[in-house]
Amino acid sequence: MDKEEIMSHNLFDRAMRETNVFNSIYFKIDGRPVVKQSVRFGKGRVYQTRKIIEGEEMYRKQIDKYLPNNFNILTGPISMSVVFVMKRPKSDFGTGRNSNKLKKSARMYPTTRPDLSDNLMKALCDVMNDFIIEDDKQIINVNSGEIYGEEYCIYVYLKELKPGDQGVKMFWENFIDLAERNLKLRGE
Repeated sequence: MDKEEIMSHNLFDRAMRETNVFNSIYFKIDGRPVVKQSVRFGKGRVYQTRKIIEGEEMYRKQIDKYLPNNFNILTGPISMSVVFVMKRPKSDFGTGRNSNKLKKSARMYPTTRPDLSDNLMKALCDVMNDFIIEDDKQIINVNSGEIYGEEYCIYVYLKELKPGDQGVKMFWENFIDLAERNLKLRGE
């Protein structure tokens, strides 16, 4: 990162902290995404593993850097966009002098564990509860993905929908209408 990028990043952080517009927020979490599995049972109690607890604390510390000083928890319906950037496995690269070149057989997308829908999203949503949003039940729309990148990280955009905001509702109604028409065309 050059000096100009560092300056613009610092200005962005400062602007985010000083702004009074809280109906949307962007943040980035550096590091390997936390994979949250079901709680564990042992010795007559329910518990989470230390790895998950420490990972969630790391998420909170990094997210906190992006929150304005007088941030109020988002209380309305939320539209969420999130991209999990996964580091490519070493097996996707050649060996020797080709160790920095992708093999032709390398996957384009991370289609291995952890799975996006459950384990990756669960940890992120749980961390946001009572911190950025009241409860993850507020999330009514999710656009999520997994891609490969040089380093592990997560990019998140949350938008609190205003009363009367029909955009998400109209999108899903159009989607359902299109799906129904396609099903009728196929005779289902």
